[in-house]
Amino acid sequence: MTSADETGMHRYETSDGRSVYSDSSGVLTLSQIRQLRSEMDPEEALYDVYRTVSTEGETVWYGPAGEELLPDDITYLEEQVREGESQSTRQSLLPEQNMLNFLLFVPIGAIAVLALSSWPLRLLAGPTLSLAVEALQWVLATGRASDTADLVANSSGALVGVALMAGALYIGTRRSALPENR
Repeated sequence: MTSADETGMHRYETSDGRSVYSDSSGVLTLSQIRQLRSEMDPEEALYDVYRTVSTEGETVWYGPAGEELLPDDITYLEEQVREGESQSTRQSLLPEQNMLNFLLFVPIGAIAVLALSSWPLRLLAGPTLSLAVEALQWVLATGRASDTADLVANSSGALVGVALMAGALYIGTRRSALPENR
């Protein structure tokens, strides 16, 4: 998981639950980085690990108390942040992806109204299918992320499809029940 504010700062969640704060803007000198380290208070630290890039191009990693991190820890964290950075590209596409997921499941909801006879089944068909897809992505580790946002978008699309088809059928039956005016 990653988030970014307006300044270009990023927060990454590593697989072991640590929060990495990353400033990749490259505007800090080594002396500024040393000053930041000396001022760090582990009691007030918002993140478990900090990463920044000096103006000299050196990537610097340090813990909440300003201590230098060990090379093995840095290697692990760099891999985690690279994964987080590739996921941030996915997150920048979230609104479009959520809309596509929503639209993909609208027809599923409409088909559920036509294919199933009871309302509980009609209403649960789309969310159940969505849950199955997300669970398979998680279990099979297909490279696709299993995401609750996808589950919500898919389920919402299916429920809108149910509502649209139910409305269309209701209007169709109402019109056919009206006497023809000649």
